[in-house]
Amino acid sequence: GIQNVLVPMTFDALVKRVAERQFSQRNEPFHLVGSLTPQSLTAHYDWFKGKAYQMKKSVINDFCAFCQHPTAIHPDTLFPGNQKKMVKMLWNDTLNGHFMTFDGLRKRAHLEHWLKDYLNTTYARIFVDEAQDFDPIMLDILKEDANCPKLFVGDPQQQIYEWRGTINAFEHLPPNTHTFELYKTFRMGEPAASEVATATKTTMVSGIPTIVTEYHTNTTHASMSTN
Repeated sequence: GIQNVLVPMTFDALVKRVAERQFSQRNEPFHLVGSLTPQSLTAHYDWFKGKAYQMKKSVINDFCAFCQHPTAIHPDTLFPGNQKKMVKMLWNDTLNGHFMTFDGLRKRAHLEHWLKDYLNTTYARIFVDEAQDFDPIMLDILKEDANCPKLFVGDPQQQIYEWRGTINAFEHLPPNTHTFELYKTFRMGEPAASEVATATKTTMVSGIPTIVTEYHTNTTHASMSTN
């Protein structure tokens, strides 16, 4: 039968899958720490034991800022000289495989193009949900390393994680991207609502204007990129 027609996963799960293949091919052990937290720092580095929580958070924030930066190839780019020695230690241990976090994996996947062959040989299309809150490194990977068509879906009016370093992917897609406005209501407006309701025979989408107009006005976009 047909298998793997649709393979939903988070981007971190995708990077982890490819990272495991990379390490396995080199016969190197792969030990994922997971999320970078004050607890994981303390568990892996004796130096952090007894240190203030805010100091640990500061190191984490600086490391994440480097990992999310689309052009920085080393912490020295952001923190030259003797600044942020602990951040540089975390990155060195990320490179040698001793401290693998989701942030570090994403950064290595971006710099070393881990996903290039995998994406282009495994998937015919890539669908990205919640594109209004997307990681800049993830977007760069898709733009640089994936040649197949990509569909980005999201609502720019619902961008709520910008404070965490996310970006509105719709503002960073290539010039040949085609953008479609899907609806202007909480669910869907006319005439699309009636057509979809008829085609799917579902009550989840209402084609009754008096019902549709009761919802707050909102806009959802879909963008198709061929790069």
